Amino acid sequence: MKLITVGTGSKGNCYLLKRDNDRYIALDCGVPWKKVMVATKFRPSDIDLALVTHSHSDHARYMGDFVANGIETVTTSNKARKILRKGEVDIVPFEVPHDVLCYGYLIRVDGRTIVYMTDFGYCKYTFKSWKADTFIIACNHNENPDADEAKYAHVVMGHSSLSTVKGILEANKSESMKNVILVHYSQSADIEAMAEDIQKTVGDTVKVAIARNGEAIEI
Repeated sequence: MKLITVGTGSKGNCYLLKRDNDRYIALDCGVPWKKVMVATKFRPSDIDLALVTHSHSDHARYMGDFVANGIETVTTSNKARKILRKGEVDIVPFEVPHDVLCYGYLIRVDGRTIVYMTDFGYCKYTFKSWKADTFIIACNHNENPDADEAKYAHVVMGHSSLSTVKGILEANKSESMKNVILVHYSQSADIEAMAEDIQKTVGDTVKVAIARNGEAIEI
């Protein structure tokens, strides 16, 4: 399985889980449809499902294009708070604190258990009992964002800091954890240094990777 980063960051977020059968699950719909077309090699019909975390434009702006192309889309407005079965994919939505209703997703597919979390201040859940092996998680900023920024409150109250991410991963450390992929990081953040710090937290048996636009990561 691969994670393809179509877009990450405040300008737009969309990630494609490329399954073992070469079909896709989209995580968020915040990039122009033409970029999705390119990422799927012009086969958008291979996308079986799109999971949208919340209504902010950098995650949902192009959701209508997915719907218009016949892709089933799960959003905060249409899902129940229970396990959803979509073909061979099990999905568990869970609420995370943001300045609008926002959900993370636990996804079971192709023998893997993946946690996708973005735009959250903290997480009150742990996933050890689910034997989560891959965490696709936003690591937005370090502990000292610029207090003079216009969006300072939005950043510190609704986006995860390095220490928050480290705490979540520490709470979920287990033999099952194999991959941590950092997404939605601030362009002003030293993401390489944060990744090194997270690597120390999870240990050498876990692969820590940084999602970069246009790149694919094996998971």
